[in-house]
This record gives sequence, structure tokens and C-alpha cells, in this order.
Amino acid sequence: MQKPVYYTAEQLNKLIEQTPRFKFLSGTTPLEELKNLSQFIDGPPIFVKRDDLTGPAFGGNKVRHFEFVMGYVLEQGHDVVIAEYPPSSNAARIMAAACTKTGIRFILLVKPGEHLDPLQGNPLIYHLMNAEIVFLETSDSEEILTKIKSLEHQLKQSGHNPFIFQHTPWHHHAGTLGYLQASIEIGYQLDEKGINDVRFYIVSGHSHAGLQLGAKLMGKPWTVTGITVSDYVDYKDALPIWTKGVTELLHIPVNITPEEVQIDQSYEGFYPIPTEASIEAIHIAAKTENLILDPVYTGKAMAGLIDHIKKGLISKEIPVVFIHTGGTPLIFQYENELQVNLVRHNKIDTISTD
Repeated sequence: MQKPVYYTAEQLNKLIEQTPRFKFLSGTTPLEELKNLSQFIDGPPIFVKRDDLTGPAFGGNKVRHFEFVMGYVLEQGHDVVIAEYPPSSNAARIMAAACTKTGIRFILLVKPGEHLDPLQGNPLIYHLMNAEIVFLETSDSEEILTKIKSLEHQLKQSGHNPFIFQHTPWHHHAGTLGYLQASIEIGYQLDEKGINDVRFYIVSGHSHAGLQLGAKLMGKPWTVTGITVSDYVDYKDALPIWTKGVTELLHIPVNITPEEVQIDQSYEGFYPIPTEASIEAIHIAAKTENLILDPVYTGKAMAGLIDHIKKGLISKEIPVVFIHTGGTPLIFQYENELQVNLVRHNKIDTISTD
């Protein structure tokens, strides 16, 4: 049997530093204990990694992701970034922020039926940062590809060097790399607190992939549970593919396997529709810890964590770290859903229609 290959945090950092990176993360984000929440739900010690405080444009985990995207974009001399996202996208918000910071033009493609009304939350921030929004006339993937190629051709004819984000490996590399880096930061913070064995809860996706990979490469006894928010991706298969891209990029002879990936799809509902449980989780986090979550992503992850504790699926002896991936502006796009829950709990009398 092959002996496991482990890396120190310093060795892993050196490998990551070989990758182009535009640093606009505001600094190390806090790892805070949530004593009130733990007591309220009669759970184990709970900590939160505050990646809602990463900095630019309301922050979030995507700041870590796009440091690597923009590093590559700048190295390759691109002067226009084109990306397709839904209007509520946190990724699009941070990409717009990164492009603003680097002086690069950003074009956001939006499919039919995906409106920016009301101009609130993330869509409002796109406009404030002067993103160019192109409304596509079709949802057909082949027709969208034709439109993108036409746009790319026009830009090249005008002397530009466009970067089509979703058509490059960096669509997957960047998020995984960003949270591989974050796993090192979290490891140092846990060491300072004298914590070794820990269970993570995170919205499943590229950040989950990077955190899982970091735990394995550094030989940490961490368990990472990903809570899905949509059924668009089979994460058990996708995460090892995403991490393989990064291990090959960094020339690391180790990867995660589908068997190592822990996923719970019980709380996703329909993307991007909030669930009753996610709305309730938002209120619990806010009233116990003044921790603001969002209805689409972190609210669902917290709902999963709370439910796992109530069902006795988590040992009270092992600390939990909840990764707050941001998305705070989304609460303003879902004010009606939040108000309904306030009415249910007799916190307000009626729902505002203003």
C-alpha cells in the first residue's frame, strides 16, 4: 500500500505561490466562537470562519477565488472579462469588483427570464461598479456559445484581448486554489486555539473542494460536510475532478476520491429559491450571534448544520467550524421571504409592500 504524502503548511504555501495571483483579500478573516448559538441548539462548540469579511464589495469566499482568476488574466494581458451568471450571483459581484480594481472591462451575460428587477442586492452593486450587462435572447447553450464567439470576435477586431471565464480551466481551478489557500489559514487559527479534530460545514462547491484537498494534503483529521444548494452538479464526482485540476497544476501526486466527499442534499430545495428552513436558520443566527446569513447559500448550510445537531448526527465532543461564504447582499433581494418569517414569529404585524 502506498504511503500517504503529506505537506506542511509552509510547503503547500510555496507551491501555491508559484501561481499568478492578484491579491485583493483584505487580510486574514476571523475564526469566532458562537457560544450563544451552541447553547441555543444544545450543540457542540461551534466556530464560524468569517469569510463574509474578506473585503471588496461585501466580500465572501469568491474574493479568494478571483485573486487567482485575475492573476492569470493580468499575466496573459487580457483587458476584457466575459462571464455568464444569474443576476443574483455572488461570483459576478466579486468578479465585477476585481475587474474594477484592476481596470479591466467586465461584461456580464444574463439569460432570458433572469431579470435584474428589483434593482436591489447584487444587481444594484453590478450597476454601481459599472459592469456591462448583456441580456441574451436565448437559453440554448449552442446559441449562447455562438453569441459569445461573435462577441469575442468583435472585441478582438477592435484590438481587445478578451477572457471568456467559463470557457477556461480557471472556472474550476480558481475556487479550489482559493480554498486550498484558506485551509492553510484556518489550520493556523485552529492550532492557535489548540483544536485539532474538527468538523466543517460549508456550501458545497469549489470552496468545499479546496478545503477537502487541504485537509488531505496536510494530514488533518478534519471532516468536511458539504450542504448542496442545487442539484445542477453531482458533487461527489465533481469535487475530485476539480481538485485533480489543481493537483496537476501544482504537480502534487495526491488527490481526493469520491468516497471521501461528504454531501447532504436534503436542504437544497430549488435554486435559487429560499427554503423555510434556510429562512429560519437566518433568524436563529441573527438573534443569537448577530451573524447575518443569506437565504440561498449560507442559510441552507446553517439549516443543515442545525438539523444535524438536532438529529444527533454530530458528536458534542468535536468542535464544528461553519464556513460563512458571504452572500450578504442577497438578504435584500429576499426581503419578502424574510418578512413572512417575522410575521410568523409575531415580530412584525404586516408585510411591507413599499
